[in-house]
Amino acid sequence: AIGVTESMAMYDVDGELAPMLATSWSVSEDFITWTFKLRQGVQFQKGYGEMTAEDVAWSHEMIATSERHPSASDAWNIWLNENGSVTTPDDYTVALNTGEPFSDIGIKELMATPRSSVAYIVSKKQNDEIGEDETNRNTAATGPWEIEESRSAEFWRLMTAVEDHWRRTP
Repeated sequence: AIGVTESMAMYDVDGELAPMLATSWSVSEDFITWTFKLRQGVQFQKGYGEMTAEDVAWSHEMIATSERHPSASDAWNIWLNENGSVTTPDDYTVALNTGEPFSDIGIKELMATPRSSVAYIVSKKQNDEIGEDETNRNTAATGPWEIEESRSAEFWRLMTAVEDHWRRTP
């Protein structure tokens, strides 16, 4: 979904993890609590409003409970650990308690583009309004291109550039 979706972080030209939708992140000394600070003002496509911590937490929960996502079990262990919790102290902060010390490898795999197992951030509001099936066909994410048309298992046509995209309009 290159161009339609974006993730919390990306790998830069030197192969280092760099901010994308998250501007920063930190981990507690006991390696249990991760705190993500989100970029403010990032808009979802199709008029679904500003991305918030609620969208980030919800997107990771959807990945964790997915039957299709290649990292669903890792996402479950990280984001939905029975001994952990996810809180959103404000609209731009996500506090992830993994319940037990967790390797940063799995967390970074879910955070950063390009990876096939990355967690993309999508609009919870869209899913609530039109349902999961239609959302899956016509996702409102934060990338610079919108899905104009699609056919399941055939194609996505990306013809609409997102005006005033937070990075730049293509």
